Amino acid sequence: MKIVDVKVTWLASKAVALPHCHQYITVAKFQEDKEFWEKEAWSIVLEFNTSPAKQGNPCLGTARFLVENAPVERLIRGKKFEMHEGKTKVAEIEII
Repeated sequence: MKIVDVKVTWLASKAVALPHCHQYITVAKFQEDKEFWEKEAWSIVLEFNTSPAKQGNPCLGTARFLVENAPVERLIRGKKFEMHEGKTKVAEIEII
């Protein structure tokens, strides 16, 4: 399973705190999927040695796909994608 280093910029409002957890899983929106991502999205696992709440915004962690048969060729340095909870964009991810 391919794991990459990432910079996560959270789009939290003042009413929503940064995650206190060390793992965060939700759907990703890649440029390649922009036409149909709501119906066929890939889930991404973000992992943090130190929680985003303690790191601040932006924060650093790692990312990987939740399932093994995912398009790992998308996880390349310099690539950017979004994380969503439903239709709400919650973070912007840059692979570093």
